[in-house]
Amino acid sequence: MRPSLLAPLIVATLAVLGTASVPQQPTFRAGVDVVKVDVSVSRGGEHIGGLKAENFAMFDNGVQQKITGMALDEVPLEAYLVLDLSGSVQGAKLEQLKQAASAFVDGLVPRDKVALLTFAQQVTVRQPLTADFQAFRRALAEVTSGGQTALYDAVSKAISLREPRDNRAVVVVCTDDHDNASTATSKQVVDAAERSDVLVYGVMAAEDGAGRSPGAGIGFRSPQLQFQIGFLRSLADATGGRVFRANVRLPLDEVFAMVLDDARSRYLLTYSPDKSAPGWHKLNVKLVGVKGDVVARRGYFVDKGAERAR
Repeated sequence: MRPSLLAPLIVATLAVLGTASVPQQPTFRAGVDVVKVDVSVSRGGEHIGGLKAENFAMFDNGVQQKITGMALDEVPLEAYLVLDLSGSVQGAKLEQLKQAASAFVDGLVPRDKVALLTFAQQVTVRQPLTADFQAFRRALAEVTSGGQTALYDAVSKAISLREPRDNRAVVVVCTDDHDNASTATSKQVVDAAERSDVLVYGVMAAEDGAGRSPGAGIGFRSPQLQFQIGFLRSLADATGGRVFRANVRLPLDEVFAMVLDDARSRYLLTYSPDKSAPGWHKLNVKLVGVKGDVVARRGYFVDKGAERAR
């Protein structure tokens, strides 16, 4: 999967939309005057720098928009690390996970913030969003593993913690197993992600034999684990993120470094939509005069109250 487009940051009044099973999520409402879109552009797996506003064509519901501003790598990060601490993550595997998360925080700068959520059978906010990276490391050092896997609930919780503001929010989800303990469904979580302004990165930890049927080959994955990978890909597609898989040649700490690099290397495009009609807005970003790969999130929602509130 290529580097992708981060969720639009909509300057708007917020309404609340949710379900009984999933924490309430913000959805975009009236007064959508400015849309800010993070765009990652690559060629051959390498990020492309030095582009200008005229190198992009932005379409909102098929209508080309006038790009009014562009910046590169000037947006503070708000990172939510969501780590699997179920029973399959023990011993050396748990230590590798801690090292990878700590290395990720080492790459942050003072203007950034980070939060730590862990999940087994239940979801725990170990460290609320903070600029105190030492507090994060202390919380990380204390985690232990054991229990089932409530992945869907954990991602739902991370999304619900985000309050839209003028920065770049990333949710980094690391797991090695399929969900077997959540009350939320995968569809509810993906729908919530579409209505948020977060960018979700999925990280599949090395399996070490987990998820394979008896007698299966090295490359075989169980239907449950295949579904889990599909869930992470759906989140990435919905929000413009990516999915990485750690293995013996690509350890977790390097994967986390790749996530941080991708989150940093993005163009922030700004436009004022010609129409902010309520409902789904399909986004499409194209390159002009430059060859490269741009993968955009599917779009964003404007609440049905938009016309009445104008």
